[in-house]
Amino acid sequence: MGERYYWADVLNEFRNILVKVESGMKSKLRTDTGIWIEQFITAAPRPDDTGAASTEPAEGEVSPDAARAAAQAAFMRRYGLVMRGSGGMMANPNPQGGAGETSTAATPTPGTARKKKGDPNDVSSITVTFRAVSLNSVSSEANKEIVFSVLNEIKNSPLFDPDYTDPDGKGLSAEEAPGTFTFGFFVGLKRPLKL
Repeated sequence: MGERYYWADVLNEFRNILVKVESGMKSKLRTDTGIWIEQFITAAPRPDDTGAASTEPAEGEVSPDAARAAAQAAFMRRYGLVMRGSGGMMANPNPQGGAGETSTAATPTPGTARKKKGDPNDVSSITVTFRAVSLNSVSSEANKEIVFSVLNEIKNSPLFDPDYTDPDGKGLSAEEAPGTFTFGFFVGLKRPLKL
């Protein structure tokens, strides 16, 4: 029954975080602060996903069998599976990367979300893009203070996992008319949502 209201709790927690940061920045900078969520993504496309292959390969394209083999290889990389000599599948015995394999489990590259361990079909992290009113006219460091305040409040929240909460790697956007900027985070959920 708790799953039914889970997203309402998550969104309410984000609202409380933004209200708290806005009031803290108002008292610190002595001016109104405005922050809101611009984009909320629970399932972003993966770079190893492949598009649907056509049944008739054109010149220079791969055959359906080759596309199927490539899709199967991408599936196995995505879920950490390797082929046994007999053709059966088994779990990768060395998830940190073995001979001829690379792993992203140890350290994420900038701009990529770290996936929590567990069922790959669970929603364990979300990507949130915020937009805020630029306060560079008040203080040259005001926009950075807003970003760090939001990040600290998210990490201190009981709903979000601080070990899997990171900046999205894009940084602060340039100031846009009419005086706003964007920033984003990958936010890990302490309790993944079962699908």
